[in-house]
Amino acid sequence: MVIPQAIPGEALTIRPLEGALSESRTDTLVRSDDLEISRSLLREGDEEGPCECCGELVVLCLEGRVAVETANGGRELDAGQLLYLRAGETHSIRGLEDLSLVLTIRRHAKPQAAAPLDPVEEASKDSFPASDAPAWTPTTSLGAPSH
Repeated sequence: MVIPQAIPGEALTIRPLEGALSESRTDTLVRSDDLEISRSLLREGDEEGPCECCGELVVLCLEGRVAVETANGGRELDAGQLLYLRAGETHSIRGLEDLSLVLTIRRHAKPQAAAPLDPVEEASKDSFPASDAPAWTPTTSLGAPSH
């Protein structure tokens, strides 16, 4: 399925849907490698989760009421209220009324595993500085110094 998304620099209007809430659907508005913004709709009594977010999450309740449960307890949000959750925090969202949310996820780059070393490269690192040429001091004469 193709997800329509905003074009950089394009202005989007995000307002309460009011009467059109029942005919609307959840939409992804912006998606990039490290950012996702979506409008999510829930009906009264519907629940999503529990899930662990792959990044920081901002929940903005546009209309209706929502309950957000985390390991630290629950919060109820009314229209116009915003909640910030840390990356990796397990949460669930339940509709207390028909509602519209704007969800913003800022993903964190996953640390990349170090590439395995080439055996020759690894051997040369382990042998340093023994692989350096020996020091040489030039002399101009042979034998013992004359005094």
